Amino acid sequence: MKHMHDVIRVIGVGGFGALLFGCGLEAIAVDAASEDHPIPVTTVRGAIANTPETIILTRPDGEEVEPIALAVSGATYRLDLPDAAYTNARLTAADDDGTLMTLVPAIEVESVLDGVDIDARSTAATLIVDQALSAQGTTLQIVQSCLLTQAFDKLYTEMDGEAAAAEVLAAVEDAGGVPETLDEAVVGSAAAGVALESGVHPTLIRTVLEVDFNEGRQDGNCDNISRFRWVEDEPGKQMYFVGGLHEDSPVQDLQYNALLGSASGSWTPNQIPMYDDGTNGDEAAGDNIWTLTVDLPRGARIGYKYTWGQRGQLWTGTEEWPGNQRILEVVDVNEDDFVRRRDNFADEATNKDKSNLNRSSGGEIDWESDVNDDGIPDAWERPLDLDNDCMLDMFVTPTAIGPATVDCEE
Repeated sequence: MKHMHDVIRVIGVGGFGALLFGCGLEAIAVDAASEDHPIPVTTVRGAIANTPETIILTRPDGEEVEPIALAVSGATYRLDLPDAAYTNARLTAADDDGTLMTLVPAIEVESVLDGVDIDARSTAATLIVDQALSAQGTTLQIVQSCLLTQAFDKLYTEMDGEAAAAEVLAAVEDAGGVPETLDEAVVGSAAAGVALESGVHPTLIRTVLEVDFNEGRQDGNCDNISRFRWVEDEPGKQMYFVGGLHEDSPVQDLQYNALLGSASGSWTPNQIPMYDDGTNGDEAAGDNIWTLTVDLPRGARIGYKYTWGQRGQLWTGTEEWPGNQRILEVVDVNEDDFVRRRDNFADEATNKDKSNLNRSSGGEIDWESDVNDDGIPDAWERPLDLDNDCMLDMFVTPTAIGPATVDCEE
């Protein structure tokens, strides 16, 4: 039997998000650092029906991230993870008697999430949800967390009755975990009542803003970019986004200015972080392509730029260039229910509005400018240059996150 505060080697993984199970789970915002772990941690804990030597916490894309510690005492566990937000994660606990698991819709940054039980009920619900995902042609990477919450609530209720979910639970209890074989008809019947798809939002569109910060990228003139012409390269910096609705935008709404970094009426730099860790819509951790995902009204026009700084720093030594802004009109050119814009940091020959250094721009661009004559305005989403040869290759639909959808029904 393990004892509380026993540290066991584990493997773990995280994702992103902000919603929680509605089955009595509670997120408690805390400073999770402790004497044992002086760095901030994100913690999950609850009841457990076996005594695993490992708990694997897996992201929706199957990637694993090393956690800090696992402690098991009696019928409870505590899993300390690197401080981050995790969404639609899978917890798997195995011992000699069998494998138990659960799905966790969301865990907030620097929080303790209580009541995440890993037992026969959570295992049966997970098996049914897995079948529903497959049948509905969706994945944990793109399904809304609130739909997972609703699915587990519904299945837990059905397990107490005569529904097919109760038969799946009985099979898991008999096997002491995931059964070697399951009656596919029974699981399919239970999964048929699980709704994990939601309609695409009629007025908002998921806007994925990416900036490539790799050395040797080329600008709109096919010249190498000097990343640090205006930016000081100092330890501890990361990428931030700042912007707001443009004065030319047909949509003027304070909530979107707040999302973009101008809640106070003026742009505030180094406040809205971008991600290069495989979360929050970022597709590849550590590739130096930083990502921010926001849902914006279709047809809105925004101004924006990127800053390389530390949180709270001012403009000097952090912004791409002084004075000017990039411009983007939120138009879904390839009709994939995303607007994806990938920029190269410090490119002054692209969608920079004034003092534009593109030799075909005449010194500035506006909403109709198309300096390369490809039929797509410079201020719209554009195909990606996948091989850095200064030629746009193709549109690529994001895969690490789904489109903007209507809210889950209450």
